[in-house]
Amino acid sequence: FVDELGTADRLLSIAGGVLLLFLGVAMLSSHVVRPLAVLSSPIGRWAAFAFTVIAWPLFLLPYWLQRYGAFGPGSAAGRVGAFVGGVLLNPFLLPIVLVMWLRRAVTRWEPEWPAEFPGVVPDRVATRTGGENARRNPGRTAATAAALMIGIALVSFIATLANGLKASNREAIEEQIAADYVVSSLDGYTPFVAAAGDALAASPVPEVVTSVRSDAGLVNDVTTEVGGIEPATIADAYVFDWRDGDDSVLATMDKTKAVVSSNYAEDHDISVGDVLTLRSTADRSADVTVAGTFEPPPFYPLIESVNVSTELFDELYDRPRNRWTWANVPGEPSEENRAELEQAISGFPDTQLETREEWIEREDSDINTFISFLYVMLTLAVFVSIFGMINTLVLSVYERTREIGMLRAVGMTRRQVRRMIRQESIITALIGAAVGLPLGIFLAALVNRALSEYDVRFAIPWGQLIVLTIVAIVIGILAAIMPARRAAKLNPLEAIAYE
Repeated sequence: FVDELGTADRLLSIAGGVLLLFLGVAMLSSHVVRPLAVLSSPIGRWAAFAFTVIAWPLFLLPYWLQRYGAFGPGSAAGRVGAFVGGVLLNPFLLPIVLVMWLRRAVTRWEPEWPAEFPGVVPDRVATRTGGENARRNPGRTAATAAALMIGIALVSFIATLANGLKASNREAIEEQIAADYVVSSLDGYTPFVAAAGDALAASPVPEVVTSVRSDAGLVNDVTTEVGGIEPATIADAYVFDWRDGDDSVLATMDKTKAVVSSNYAEDHDISVGDVLTLRSTADRSADVTVAGTFEPPPFYPLIESVNVSTELFDELYDRPRNRWTWANVPGEPSEENRAELEQAISGFPDTQLETREEWIEREDSDINTFISFLYVMLTLAVFVSIFGMINTLVLSVYERTREIGMLRAVGMTRRQVRRMIRQESIITALIGAAVGLPLGIFLAALVNRALSEYDVRFAIPWGQLIVLTIVAIVIGILAAIMPARRAAKLNPLEAIAYE
């Protein structure tokens, strides 16, 4: 960042640095496991409590009832089946049905009643033991969280960078456009026939209609995108940020004048008063004098680098095409004036009419479509980490078979064992999120700095980062299901005697 490197060189340098950064984080993460585990423990406990509250009526209670015979042959559920019609007709029978199911289940209950009845009350002993398990082997916990950390870092990086891109895109358009309506091609980018803009201008509805032409050409023998603007009306729809000159420059534009973007002028050593030679794709040429320079937004400039009047543009090109047509209407946009404007361009099916806000929203959605594809790819990387966590937790259960047997022998219930393993898994997932989220934001800040010449904003998407944290907790809960079930099923005596 200190040296005057180009954007490509900066990004390549960052790519190499990121690999070393991930290596360094992996080497140092074990040293932050203990403090992060202490901070994550209460979050994990209450997150598990919230998950249990949601899952209890949907999964836990029905599974428990089915497991202990509430839905078997001759069960309460079977007897209730005869009264289904009555229940539908009389909702007051529903509590009686539930009592019958519970009574049937209780009569078939085996050991550890009522401790094994599905409940939602937090268990301090189990959660504290799970937190201590996560802290006592920092290397293993850090290795387990590493895969999730990398996945979350990449997702948070894309989310932060995309949020900045959308903010930059919106800001660039809002700074440039003052029009009520925008006419563009269906894909939003391809130039369309100039007659569509003329048809809109012929409508009695709009106060101002101005078109921006665009086509390739040679400017002083250098390939350049050349624009055509209407000097009398362009300032009513487009806001120029003048570097040399002001809006009065537009009044002087005729077939011999041009306005040039400041970055193009700097790159090609052009200043006000210089003469440029334009050659069109129709092999027609004209000499124009630079009347002024303007500062376009680096992120999304809406007019070209070299702009002449539409009168000259139409003489140079055989089939002039518009990149945009902008219109202002009296008062605010309404359904009535929109319908009339759409009717005016109905003969041009390759065009679309949008309000300024609709146009901005569509530009945002185009970015969202691309970003969504990246999210899908990165989400796969995040969920692959589930298998890594399952594998490590299963191995941990094998290693602690004797320990779990001792805990069961001194009174820990199967549910408490499951909660202990689940708490350990959630803490591990939260450690991965606690390291991955700041790392992803930091990477986005680096890339944002590397793209500084394009004026890309840095905007942290707090809502998406909170969702990512919740996803990490859910991953921790899911990863704990299989290891927790195996640990809970261990026979205490056999586990104690395990070699």
